[in-house]
Amino acid sequence: MDKRTSENLERRDVGKRPITRPVKLACLACRRSRTRCDGKEVCTNCLRKGQECAYIPSRRGGARTGSQYTQRGIQKNCEGKQTRPLEQYVEPGAGLRKLEDNVQDSDFIFDSIFQLGEDAIMSDFQPSRPMSPIVRAYQSDRDILDAYYIYIHPYFPILPPPELTPTDRPIVISEDEQYLNDADYEPSSSLSLSISAILSLIPYPNNGDPLSADAVVFRRKHAECLAQSALESVNIETELPASSTSPAQGLSDAPDAYLRTPFHPHVPVDLESVIALSILSVYEYAQRGNIRRMRQRAGQALMAAMDMSLHSEPEKSDEYTESRRRAWWMTYICVCQGSIVSVTEPTISMEDARFTTQYPTIRADLNVGITPTDFPSLAESYRRSEYQTWPFFIDTQRAIMSATMAVIELDKALKTGIGLQSKLERNRELDNEIKLLATKADEYLPQHPGTSLLDLEESVVADCLKLIGRIKVNRLVDTSFPLEGLEGIFADITL
Repeated sequence: MDKRTSENLERRDVGKRPITRPVKLACLACRRSRTRCDGKEVCTNCLRKGQECAYIPSRRGGARTGSQYTQRGIQKNCEGKQTRPLEQYVEPGAGLRKLEDNVQDSDFIFDSIFQLGEDAIMSDFQPSRPMSPIVRAYQSDRDILDAYYIYIHPYFPILPPPELTPTDRPIVISEDEQYLNDADYEPSSSLSLSISAILSLIPYPNNGDPLSADAVVFRRKHAECLAQSALESVNIETELPASSTSPAQGLSDAPDAYLRTPFHPHVPVDLESVIALSILSVYEYAQRGNIRRMRQRAGQALMAAMDMSLHSEPEKSDEYTESRRRAWWMTYICVCQGSIVSVTEPTISMEDARFTTQYPTIRADLNVGITPTDFPSLAESYRRSEYQTWPFFIDTQRAIMSATMAVIELDKALKTGIGLQSKLERNRELDNEIKLLATKADEYLPQHPGTSLLDLEESVVADCLKLIGRIKVNRLVDTSFPLEGLEGIFADITL
């Protein structure tokens, strides 16, 4: 480097201003104008222009953080959170963070948005609230009993006939409220609970939309709750307190006497569990479609009934004779029905010689087709089976049970090839028996159906049972079944 060049560089360095490096905390005005800020509390540019100098952190960019710092931050945040029990996460709103706001001011956070006229708008606004599903309930055992006679008794007469004309007095249970609006009564006995389980499935009058999915599901859930409570009540009623502390004493002691008020004045308390189990058997089949539970409940009722000797007629009659007869034969019907719908052999023999209990009576049968002058007395006329509803109803059930057994035996014979001819002969005899019952059923068709739901003489019950029996013996043939194959098998057999 020569002398002239060195002198020129020295003169250039002397006239040059010192370099000012950009600061990281530039004020907002300097960032907007894209000028260099000196980073002072009031920067030189804002001071010279006489404008406000303010610093606001930028939302873009920023210093980069390393992975180690990020992991430490995440760990620190996790340690700061309180661990919640797992069961709390099934509660409504679980996992949602609460606002760190003043709760008292939360109603006014949108006031700055609405200016004038909002009061007039909100004064006329009425938020629409969807109707909550409801279910029918009753305020007393008497109300439940009356509802039973109206809705259940004509088709399932397991209780004695009514003494007074029943009246339906339901109240409402709402899904939102989950309690009785008009009373504090809740059914407690096994019989009242089982009847309530059936009644709760009937929509309440003036229900807005009883067939909606929510309404149907709510009624079914409520009915299932009552059915489970009825089953628990049956277990409680048969519990021996001494068996938990001294099993030997529990085996030797006699069952405790029931001290509570009976549900029905002419039904003993110890009989209520048998009736409740039979009703629950119908509930499991008709409402839930659970054939296994249906047969279990009917089997429990049968064993309990036979333990109480309901299957044998007592030597002397008393005020409970009719209730015992109805409880036994309706339990018998339930057991047969379980075998019919499941196509299985019954747990009892239909013609068991031990079954000596007489059929129940219906007062309306005494006035059908006869007068007191036809026979020495009405009691004698009632002994004639052609005027009785119960024998016909039970005979039709036995006929369908026999047909079910014939199907089971024929299936075995077709698979093994043994005894096929005798099975076919039995089927022909059974066919003739059912034809006779069908002819008898046609004679029972009511000429003038009654308009009342239930009368004290149970004429409606008589008509219903006869029509039910007629349906049983006039079942339609399933035309989709390949009968051609059976005809070929039958043709090869010489009868």
